[in-house]
Amino acid sequence: MTTHGTPAGYDAGCHGAGECVNHRTGLMTCTEARTRYRGEYAYRRAVDAGTATAEREQFAKPVKVAKAAKVATVAKDRRAPASARPKGVRGAPQTTVKRASVAFKHGTPWGFKKCNTDCPNEALGLVTCTQAHRDYQNAYAKMRREGGGPAIKKHGTHYGYTVGCRDIEKCPMPAGESCWDAHREQGRKADAIRRGRAAA
Repeated sequence: MTTHGTPAGYDAGCHGAGECVNHRTGLMTCTEARTRYRGEYAYRRAVDAGTATAEREQFAKPVKVAKAAKVATVAKDRRAPASARPKGVRGAPQTTVKRASVAFKHGTPWGFKKCNTDCPNEALGLVTCTQAHRDYQNAYAKMRREGGGPAIKKHGTHYGYTVGCRDIEKCPMPAGESCWDAHREQGRKADAIRRGRAAA
């Protein structure tokens, strides 16, 4: 019997997240356990000693305190107060500090690129990143259909159709060269490529 959430489970054939019973739970999948076993010394020792569990948090690396705020504070403290500085002389130059990376917010269209399968909002019954992205695209398409947004500059192209010019009668290009016609031709070419034959 396969023990899931362990490197041995991976070696026994549990290679995909969909196969592992620990997928979408608080426990590690077999693939995650194997990755940790290969790259995290403390976890490897615990597995070899037989004391490791499938809990994610037990072996998670501690989050490092962002140095940005600390460096900025030190640089600020080194500057002499304004009253102590002679006129015309500036204090020590300020250190340029990179921002610490901020975790993205789930349930937004912008979280979709980083979180497109295992959104924690799904378990909470909230809007997932995928749904928010879909809603954003639908709202944009609706706005374009109703004539909102910037003017379309490339009429008579597949791009023009994509950004909202979908009515043959409203397209400024003549019949046969409209955005809808270009889109249809693009679809024909894609079908031909999928079928493995040259487009006619």
